[in-house]
Amino acid sequence: MVIKESKGDLLHEGEWRMGLIHGRMPLAIVRCPSCGHRFPIVHHKIAADGTVTPELMCPSCNFKDKVTLEGWFEAVAAVEAAHGGK
Repeated sequence: MVIKESKGDLLHEGEWRMGLIHGRMPLAIVRCPSCGHRFPIVHHKIAADGTVTPELMCPSCNFKDKVTLEGWFEAVAAVEAAHGGK
């Protein structure tokens, strides 16, 4: 399942947006496509192409699927450019 990056002020079901840990480390925040619960992706790896491993599971409704975050590479690059790299 591809989860699209949110482009507006609101985070809709099935979308993700960039958050930051300590003001500079990328963190993906998603809204479950099933129940709409918002949660950060932690204890997972996110590859440069946005592939999340292991499968993403919603802590609210237990929705589980293999996901890819559309635009992850570009979003991380923008964070790194804004903060002078890693």
